[in-house]
Amino acid sequence: MISKHILASDIDGTLLRDGRATPGLKALKRLVENHRDAVALVYATGRSIGSTLSLIETGVLPKPKAIASFVGTEIWFPSWYFSDTYRHYISEGWHRMEILHIAQTVFRLQLQDAHFQSPHKLSFFLNSHATVFDLKEYLTNKNFPARVVYSCGKYLDILPARAGKASALRFLRQKWQVSSRNVLACGDSGNDIDMLTAPGTCNVAVGNLERELQHLSSEGHFYVAELPYAGGVLEGAAAFDFWPRRVSAWDDGSGAPL
Repeated sequence: MISKHILASDIDGTLLRDGRATPGLKALKRLVENHRDAVALVYATGRSIGSTLSLIETGVLPKPKAIASFVGTEIWFPSWYFSDTYRHYISEGWHRMEILHIAQTVFRLQLQDAHFQSPHKLSFFLNSHATVFDLKEYLTNKNFPARVVYSCGKYLDILPARAGKASALRFLRQKWQVSSRNVLACGDSGNDIDMLTAPGTCNVAVGNLERELQHLSSEGHFYVAELPYAGGVLEGAAAFDFWPRRVSAWDDGSGAPL
């Protein structure tokens, strides 16, 4: 059966805190399970596929229909193979080695550990937001189109211009033929901004949102939850009346208390 709704969520800072479940996650798991036929769960995360799968295999997170890992530069489907079509799409115009050279020699950026890097993602430490604008301008002037993503006040990712969480979610929406109004995207930090500001979808920033999202306000298709973490996801889903067949986001459909 083809799902007609998509619930896309970041993991760290949204569903989990320091790798552990947050209040509301148990109720969210029940809702996801009770709507398996109608709602496709997608993780849009900065984590690697291996790190994400470990959370699923140990039962910390429910099994999704797809994973957009490494900040939307990879898309994986059960039984965990990646999409060559998407990889080919985002690869156009991507000059990884040249961009790495610029980041290290011109801007003196410090690389994060090797397991945070991938063929389509370069990850650095950065403590000055001003550098982001200079780097974007420099890459544009050198004809190296790329997405520069700053998050949590200390992390910088450089991705192909066609990549990102919004791009991955749009790819999945088109693949599954899901209307944009039936997509709920949830996140907490700067690497979620493109996904949370995508036109036509229902977008939720959880209550513990990072500084990069604090300029956004609840209007139209964007909602800032009062509750943090998974509780904020439930709150946002209820605000948008997201769940099919009008099942309340605070009810697992059984009538039993959560």
